[in-house]
Amino acid sequence: MSDCDSCKILICGDVCGKFKALYNRIRKVLLAAGSFEALYCIGDFFGENPDEFEKLVEDPSSIPIMTYVLCPPTSSSLRYITDMNGCELCPSIKYLGRQGTFTTITGLRIVYVSVSPDVEADSDTWVTEFPVLESDPTFNGVDLLLTCQWPKFILSPNDPLAQMTKNQASLCVSHIANSVKPRYHFAATSGVFYERKPYRNHRVLQEKEKLVTRFIALANVGNKGNAKYLYALKVKPVDKMTPSELVAQPPDVTENPYFDTIKKALKERQKESVSSLNFIELEVQTDQYFYSMPTKRRAEGDNDRRPGWKLKKYDRSDVPDGESAPAKVHDACWFCLGNPQVAKHLLVTIATHAYVALPRGPLVRDHVLILTVGHHQSWLTCSEPIRADIIAYKRALKKMYEEEGKVMVTFERNYKTHHYQLQVVPVPFAVAGALKKAFLEMSETLPNSPCKLEPLPKNSDITDFCRPGVPYFYVELPTGEKLFGKMERERVASADINFGRAVLASETILNCPDRVSWRDCTESEEDETKLATEIREKFSPFDFS
Repeated sequence: MSDCDSCKILICGDVCGKFKALYNRIRKVLLAAGSFEALYCIGDFFGENPDEFEKLVEDPSSIPIMTYVLCPPTSSSLRYITDMNGCELCPSIKYLGRQGTFTTITGLRIVYVSVSPDVEADSDTWVTEFPVLESDPTFNGVDLLLTCQWPKFILSPNDPLAQMTKNQASLCVSHIANSVKPRYHFAATSGVFYERKPYRNHRVLQEKEKLVTRFIALANVGNKGNAKYLYALKVKPVDKMTPSELVAQPPDVTENPYFDTIKKALKERQKESVSSLNFIELEVQTDQYFYSMPTKRRAEGDNDRRPGWKLKKYDRSDVPDGESAPAKVHDACWFCLGNPQVAKHLLVTIATHAYVALPRGPLVRDHVLILTVGHHQSWLTCSEPIRADIIAYKRALKKMYEEEGKVMVTFERNYKTHHYQLQVVPVPFAVAGALKKAFLEMSETLPNSPCKLEPLPKNSDITDFCRPGVPYFYVELPTGEKLFGKMERERVASADINFGRAVLASETILNCPDRVSWRDCTESEEDETKLATEIREKFSPFDFS
């Protein structure tokens, strides 16, 4: 490996507020081994004593290296973190955020995830928020995966450490590691140092060779046993490696620990649910949620809400009879499939209760709609069989987009429309982490925004917070996070029907401001027919209908 192609970085386990000990150690390393690009700290960074970090901030010169922090949300960390999506803690220390991807200036590709051990560690609803990146022909792999927690199944059940780390291990992290297939996976929070033999990411004689993964867990700074907490890594970025270098299998390589174990765990614990889509919900349960979730209907006027809470969980027992009755075809509706006026050249595929079609004036070429065959105004008025078809289409479209290295955003605009239509828009994987911030901010700042969007609590659904007939805007992000806003009646008239498109067309996402309005993107019927045929052929391997 030539020095000009390699990157030198340091990775540290739980700092626990012992900044002086950490940076004294770093200075010695820099003196002995020369400069390093950056230090990545994973796990508990702040500790319980706020004075220590405040002393550090007061004297930035005591920080000898640019430091990036990945830590779980705790009472101590939330004291300093001003933005959960990432922020500067001081000039030389940056909080990365809860999850995301980035490429360093020297080309090192890094994925990072911090999940809450109390809520998510043993969840059975996770698959992965990260798409199958290898389907993108330009994608060679990920250099580093940084997680606060250990993955489940990384240890043999007979390993003495397995029992010790059982409560800290996360099924979520296992899914992510298995999907991302990093060259190096670093974790912390268990207080021990452990370096596993590398494992394969392919099935021998069944799949082509892929890169191997090395899992390394780091101890905490200043631990009594003097276990290793600081790891110096010199690595050549994937983009600078030849294909043969990338898939080289070392002599001590082992079998993949996740292939069969994850599948078995999901089979044992999988529950049938309308909201169980094929992605991971990486929402951390903190005080940022503004939703009251009672177990029974409260007395009128008694909403028992903390200051700032916005919504009360809706009791569906109040739905008047007939609101969920089977829908009929409306002759005047453009989207009812039984209407002879429907633009049939835009159809892509049809199932029993739902269908996929091209929109007029798509935002991007493979932008599609999922609609109901019969006349239903919104998700809230759809029966379970209809919802099942919609969910199946979302899963299939997600797989199709993954083949091109893209992730999927969906949104429902339940205002100024009489027929359920779900907008499905693929975006590049690189901008997935910016979507939530864009929707939340623009829902407050964009003129004629329909409503202020807020994150829905994990494992909840819009049916918990809204009754049929109430206008709303709803978004599902590639991370599995859901954003929702109930509209005030007086805002409906002025609300922009292009709000969702405006967010996705913004500079930070697709950067195509000239395509906000569908009317500016219309094509001839001949071109629309060609595009529908193209998408129909591309979707056919994934079509269940």
